[in-house]
Amino acid sequence: NVVFEISEGYRSKIKHINIIGNKNYSDELLKSKLATSESRWYKFLSGNQSFDSDRLAYDRELLRRFYLSRGYADFHILSVSSKMTTDKKDFYVVVKIEEGERYKFADIGVKALLKDVDKGKLNSIVAAYTKSGDWYNADRVEKAVLGLTTEVENMQYAFAKIDPDLEKDEENKTISLTYNIDEGQKIFVGNINVSGNERTMDHVVRREFELIEGDAFNRDKLARSERDLRNLDYFERVDIDVVEVEDGVTDIDVIVSEKSTGAISLGAGFSTEDGPLADFSISENNFLGRGQKVKLGTVLSGDSQQIDLSFTEPYFLGRDLAAGFDIYNIEKDYQDESSYDKELSGIALRLGYPLTEDLRQNLTYRLENTEIFDVGDDASLYIKEQEGEKTVSSVMNNMIYDTRDSALDPTEGTYMTMTNEVAGLGGSKFIKNILGAGFYYPLSEQWTFSNYTEGGHVFGYGDDDVNITERFFMGGKTLRGFERSGIGPRDKISDDSLGGENYIKNSAELSFPLGLSDDLGVKGYTFLDAGTLWGLPGGAVDAYDDKSIRAAAGIGLAWRSPMGPLRINVSYPFMEEDYDKDEVFSFTFGTRF
Repeated sequence: NVVFEISEGYRSKIKHINIIGNKNYSDELLKSKLATSESRWYKFLSGNQSFDSDRLAYDRELLRRFYLSRGYADFHILSVSSKMTTDKKDFYVVVKIEEGERYKFADIGVKALLKDVDKGKLNSIVAAYTKSGDWYNADRVEKAVLGLTTEVENMQYAFAKIDPDLEKDEENKTISLTYNIDEGQKIFVGNINVSGNERTMDHVVRREFELIEGDAFNRDKLARSERDLRNLDYFERVDIDVVEVEDGVTDIDVIVSEKSTGAISLGAGFSTEDGPLADFSISENNFLGRGQKVKLGTVLSGDSQQIDLSFTEPYFLGRDLAAGFDIYNIEKDYQDESSYDKELSGIALRLGYPLTEDLRQNLTYRLENTEIFDVGDDASLYIKEQEGEKTVSSVMNNMIYDTRDSALDPTEGTYMTMTNEVAGLGGSKFIKNILGAGFYYPLSEQWTFSNYTEGGHVFGYGDDDVNITERFFMGGKTLRGFERSGIGPRDKISDDSLGGENYIKNSAELSFPLGLSDDLGVKGYTFLDAGTLWGLPGGAVDAYDDKSIRAAAGIGLAWRSPMGPLRINVSYPFMEEDYDKDEVFSFTFGTRF
């Protein structure tokens, strides 16, 4: 018998990082670019303070990328060494570097050995990233190569090879750059091998691929296929390897690691908008490994009760058609805002399909019974007039243009949506239109700026006014800094929120790291929200109704905590009307078990 007796001892931390040789950038700035950080008491949640030789090797690459993106083409790391402290507990890390001279771009050109290509288009792509007179930037050279690769592949040159040729002038401290483009070797896809999918069927993975066996290899299509696989949210990990099996033939190995996609769950939480809440649901996002989505759930909160059954088949009839249905019953308490309760019961039939690679159309038919009840004695006359039941039978068209790098946690790309709904196939008659557009822009590896603008208009036709259940309300989640239904038309006597027929809003947000380990899922953000809501039927009631802009700025914290997602907002409304309802502090918190 062999027994191993182990004493793990103290977990070594980084006492101090000393950088030698830096003349143009401070120690603190360079330390902030490293994955390794010095041990401090207030970083108790971070896992980057411990000594890790692999992480130090990664830091070498981070420093190199930092300098090469700022013109230092001669940058070298001379050595990275570590030394244990005298008490044998922690480490000192010493990084010796040589910055070298800083270079600017000189002449930049494109040399394309291809027939019938739009050289003006290629030059414009290069100019968007690398310009004569700018500081040399290796990151921008790499982005220009990727842009050129995509463009020549779109010109049907699937095997084109792009090689940036740099010529350094040490006397004038400049770098001339030529992007050489030739046809390259013809490469075709051999086999696409899928592994790791124990439950998910092979065809569910393969149908997300824009390449099939025998196609000309296209790296851009491969990248989009990988993005689509990740967006399925069926897998913990998706790894794609390209393996050359013979001259001109490559296999694509797809290795996935499945995660739980079904749950029987209970939930509990609290939000300043809905109060205490609880939910129970049975859901499966990959039903029988076929990619189908099934959900039966209920939500109970201080202000609402909801039960719904939904089913979606993402590839109806073997085609890229997402077909499904929803059956639901929702009760909402609006006594605090508008002195009434409402109940919605209905069914919706859905069909969605792609029009282009990034553009998708969704069609929905909705049949719904709406009831306004428990109207307060001192409620607005406008609300009292709408008490009772109504039927909505409508057809809705929704167009979505989406180029985001991820639907779950986007850092770059564009998202645009247009929704048009026409009701009148029996019951209420109205037309509703909503337009929205947003973009995500990475300022650095962990800093992301996003901006989203949206506007809507609803109007009745025939003899019908728009029911209050179909009008727009703003505040809470839709306009931070104000209570739910906190802005817009309001009865001067009862103080009830009446909703509006028109709105426009804009939300700008900057998310940033807090110096903690990425595994903790903690991010900070600052935001600026602005919007307006207006439009009541002429002479309906004596009400406040104007188009003035409301705006609020604030900061927030988002944490994927072990007990559930937590979001905290602290807002300062700096543009408002006297009758608006402010909300300086708001948070949501919940857990699932």
